[in-house]
Amino acid sequence: MKILTREQIQTKLKFAQKLTETGEDLQEVIARYNNLLSTATDEIQNLKGRFNEIVQEVQGFLGGIHDEQEAHMDKRTDRWRESDAGQAYQGWADAWGVDLEEVEITMPDEIEELSMDSVEVLRDLPDCP
Repeated sequence: MKILTREQIQTKLKFAQKLTETGEDLQEVIARYNNLLSTATDEIQNLKGRFNEIVQEVQGFLGGIHDEQEAHMDKRTDRWRESDAGQAYQGWADAWGVDLEEVEITMPDEIEELSMDSVEVLRDLPDCP
């Protein structure tokens, strides 16, 4: 072949056009995704912060109850602690000695803008030597 035929040139241009149109559509969807992600990330970070603040408040409440339970057991005799009532109380106090976990959320990254280099490479291919 010495040069591309008219049909081959037209096919190359049609493919370049299809890539351009589809790439532009993809760019629009990526932009919408990144915008929604940004908005959702802000909301999630705010709510996560509020949730974790409440966890800390609850943790203080639980610790206070547990401290009172421990103080009550410290006032009791060893005999009472070893009794069924003492063992049941110890189990109840142990249940209140929990540590609640704060929420950790890893957010996805934004999608980088699409490179349209493929279109330019295709369009710039020479039709003849």
